[in-house]
Amino acid sequence: GGLGGDKTPMALTRLARTVAEAKPDAILLFFGANDAVIGRGRWRDEPLVSPDAYRDNLVWMVHFCRLKTSVRKFSIAPPTGRMEGVPATEFGDVRAPYLQAARDAADRADAVFVPLDEAFDAVRAGLHPDERGCMLTEDGIHPNTRGAQLIADTLLKYWNLDR
Repeated sequence: GGLGGDKTPMALTRLARTVAEAKPDAILLFFGANDAVIGRGRWRDEPLVSPDAYRDNLVWMVHFCRLKTSVRKFSIAPPTGRMEGVPATEFGDVRAPYLQAARDAADRADAVFVPLDEAFDAVRAGLHPDERGCMLTEDGIHPNTRGAQLIADTLLKYWNLDR
């Protein structure tokens, strides 16, 4: 399970043990929002997690979970693309290299890649150009109800469990 403010270096230290205790049938790694912004802006006092470190941490998480569990179905989902509202202005498009790093991690770890960034971009493309602010998030980073539903629908699609 994820924790508020979690980043892949922290998750890497506990994930295999936590997952082994839960005995899941499949594992989704959905990290990256914090990895992309920590070390910048208002969080510049914390160490930066580079896109390469983020990618490698995801690969190691899959590897450790394979060693500690019988799970063979892994999915990796990146951050949900561009931030909205104030964080978009404060941080700009810092997530782009992390999105690619998540794709690379899925390839390296033989995991299903779930393109949440593309799903969010497709919805945003359909919004009126004058709409501003937070359409899919509560605060520019964390999904609101509409964003959470989009995440769930996208996961179900890529897991072949469409409703």
